[in-house]
Amino acid sequence: MQVYEPDFYGLKNGREVGEDDLSKLVIEGISANSTAFLEEMTPGEKPKGVGNPTEVAFCFLWLDSQKRNYLELREGAKVLDQLTFSTERKFMATLVDSPLIGKKVLYVKGAPEIVLGKMPGCTAGRQAGGCCGISFYCGGPVTEIPEYGDAYARFCL
Repeated sequence: MQVYEPDFYGLKNGREVGEDDLSKLVIEGISANSTAFLEEMTPGEKPKGVGNPTEVAFCFLWLDSQKRNYLELREGAKVLDQLTFSTERKFMATLVDSPLIGKKVLYVKGAPEIVLGKMPGCTAGRQAGGCCGISFYCGGPVTEIPEYGDAYARFCL
């Protein structure tokens, strides 16, 4: 599997990460809000991803193309709480204390109609053309996820 054409709202050309906060949120969100990982292999052997193929492609292939190590990013973000994906919820959420931007960040991904329904600011932005592709940036309060109280959504995937 490979990432054909990433399109992250706010990134240069939709795919190039820099040292700005949005780039940091994108790479940390992909790394921290995932249960996929690379299986340890013997030297010289091609690594195998374990988990959701889309997450594997983003975590390992796309981040690697950006010269970013998903494992270092994942281990650097202190996970405060996590709701793993379930077919009932249709989303996954990970609350982290981000060393990259020095704030608590709630990363959320899942079925667009579910995720957007929990973040009214994103819905309006998407309708106005402010959000595009597979990702979008949100800066509003999280609603209907009582497990996280007054946390703020910084990035949805």
